[in-house]
Amino acid sequence: MPSYSKITSSEQLVTFLASPKVSIVAFYKSDHEVLNTIGGVAARLTDQIALAHCDVKSNAWAESQFQITTDPTFLVFKNAQTVMRLPGVQALASSLSQIRSLVEGDKNAGEGSAATPTDSSWVGASPSGKYVNITSSVNRLALEMLNSDHALGSASTLFEGTKPTALSKESATKDWVESLDDPELMLLVSFQNAVKLYSIQITSLPDENSTRPTNVKIYQNTTNIVSFDELDGRQATENITIKPEDWNENGTATVLTTFRKFQECSSFTIFFGEPEDEDCERIRIDRIRVFGVVKDQKFDGTKLKQQPEE
Repeated sequence: MPSYSKITSSEQLVTFLASPKVSIVAFYKSDHEVLNTIGGVAARLTDQIALAHCDVKSNAWAESQFQITTDPTFLVFKNAQTVMRLPGVQALASSLSQIRSLVEGDKNAGEGSAATPTDSSWVGASPSGKYVNITSSVNRLALEMLNSDHALGSASTLFEGTKPTALSKESATKDWVESLDDPELMLLVSFQNAVKLYSIQITSLPDENSTRPTNVKIYQNTTNIVSFDELDGRQATENITIKPEDWNENGTATVLTTFRKFQECSSFTIFFGEPEDEDCERIRIDRIRVFGVVKDQKFDGTKLKQQPEE
């Protein structure tokens, strides 16, 4: 019979997630035989997975922090960050192969292999400062984008947890976005809860038909996407130039905010413009990650680790 950890405090969860294992935590409001369910999962997977359960009726901080609306909800963690959200027992049962992939990715990394494209904890650069990856707080259902080529990826593609296929070179999947009519791209990002926004990681891996942006403008707490002309008439909260040397070997540049300006950020519009290659009219973005602190939470996220891509 597999063993489980019973989570009764945010501090205990931090300790539990410090394990190098892939972790599954069952959050529930009533007893849906959760222990039997995750026990069955453990039997079908490996001992490389750590298991825990948390009664959100007794732990309101967990219900708020992790937005538990389905009973039960299973969260899969890797390197102390959420990589999968599985609402209900059926969702868990149908995701076993993906969870196995996470475990296998850990084994490969331990043997010195590169991370696989199924690694859902991918980031393009080491985090700056003490703040953690809060990309899972982005409301991916509320994303809006302007001037993108619909034949390629969607706005949600930018926040996928997987490594960009352009880095793995093992897939023909076009998992990125490009501007369509000219080298300008606009994206509206909303959060599930207000955040303190510290930095934004932008990954851009252009080919011969696309290019990277050299200018990024951030407009805080915008409620809807507007035209480029209307946006141009507004004062940006941040106006940042990205130099060629700012991009690392993963094609990732880290944009730091003026942190005191972003203490109550519920959304932002980000504008990408001024192509690095002036002869190219298609700006390309592969991934976006956001770092900071989710507000009104007791869970101490500053103690969690973020695994950078080696």
